[in-house]
Amino acid sequence: HQAQIFCLEQKIVKIAKQKLMHVANTAVQYPSDINCQTILEFNTQIIHILEQTGIGKGIKAGNNSVSAADQLNFAKDVVNLYDEHRHIVTLTIAEDECGHQHTVMEAEILLDGLIETQKKQYEAIAVSKPKSPSGIEWFDKMEAYKQHLL
Repeated sequence: HQAQIFCLEQKIVKIAKQKLMHVANTAVQYPSDINCQTILEFNTQIIHILEQTGIGKGIKAGNNSVSAADQLNFAKDVVNLYDEHRHIVTLTIAEDECGHQHTVMEAEILLDGLIETQKKQYEAIAVSKPKSPSGIEWFDKMEAYKQHLL
């Protein structure tokens, strides 16, 4: 019975992956056409595919279910780990409760790679078997769908 469920889950994941790859390939086919509206349309299609295949609906993470939108947000966070980043500093004028204006600086500082301890943790995760403890506590406590993405 468990083998049948696993086989069915694998087929569903394969179908979802094919559909998601089609959406992704369509999205990047004409990069000059990408704008806020098309990104919203593609994200909507992706969420629809995840929900249609049951991947995003009713996935249990502990006692909670995880929506397709939550899964997509986490996937975007993981993908952003591989993006080229730059230091960003934003200056704005903010008014305090007394009506005085102040210049406010917000800075996002690029982290330049992983430290040696982090590299070793990710290496241990990479060689661990799915659904088995990796020996990395924070990873082992993570929901299965997040572990799969990392």
